[in-house]
Amino acid sequence: MSIFQAAVLGFIQGLTEFLPVSSSGHLVLIPEILGWDLQPLYFDVALHWGTLFAVAFYFWQDWKDIFASLRKNWKFDEKDFKKYPIETRLSILIGIGTIPAVIVGFLFQNFIEQKLRSPWVVVVMLVLVAVLMWWVENKPKVIRSLKGLTLFDGVFIGLAQMIALIPGTSRSGITITAGIFRGLSREDAARFSFLLSTPVIFGAGIYEALKVLTKDLGQIEFVPLTIGFFVSMVTGFLAIKFLMRFLKKQKLTVFVVYRIVLAVVVFGVLVIR
Repeated sequence: MSIFQAAVLGFIQGLTEFLPVSSSGHLVLIPEILGWDLQPLYFDVALHWGTLFAVAFYFWQDWKDIFASLRKNWKFDEKDFKKYPIETRLSILIGIGTIPAVIVGFLFQNFIEQKLRSPWVVVVMLVLVAVLMWWVENKPKVIRSLKGLTLFDGVFIGLAQMIALIPGTSRSGITITAGIFRGLSREDAARFSFLLSTPVIFGAGIYEALKVLTKDLGQIEFVPLTIGFFVSMVTGFLAIKFLMRFLKKQKLTVFVVYRIVLAVVVFGVLVIR
């Protein structure tokens, strides 16, 4: 893998991991369109660790407050859920919302990697999620804050995150949309989406790293890996910062349009080929 290819893929991963346009979809599509070989597993691991550092740095204060609150309120009683501090409630909701993706990812990982990492699947999911985003954004709703989230909201948004295992879906896109559907403002939906994604990205990074360590480490190209990691981390941090500011005033419409246009372009390329 060339340094240029590593930098491009790192940029794409960092940008699309947090924007609602699907990072896994782009990492399948870009090599397909440019005629590159699909990047090795260890490189994907490095890119995901880069974006993990990005989201952890950006929401460092949130996680600090959550862990501090957990030390004081570590006993959970469902009946008293609303009485807990918001940080404790967020930790519970993040835990509940993480479970579906972990279970499905563990049970069906091989199927997803072997059967669903296809440009055709990406095209379909780009369109389907775009339509869903547009519908949710334009339906009447009552706006709630993060303080109003319930246990059912955690389960509902967690199930949405599970769907994001299909390439072309976008974890941020589907969970932000689910949050808006449940009445969150766009900004709060994005904040919860990014907090919810952190344990899953971390767990997937550990799991994939262990798989890499069982193989021949001599095949790893450390220079492209390092470049991809740092580019994805910096780009990811900037993408989060941009999206949080963007969603304060703007709808998801621009991402809906982007997903549809990208799907049409890729469909055309695949048909021509």
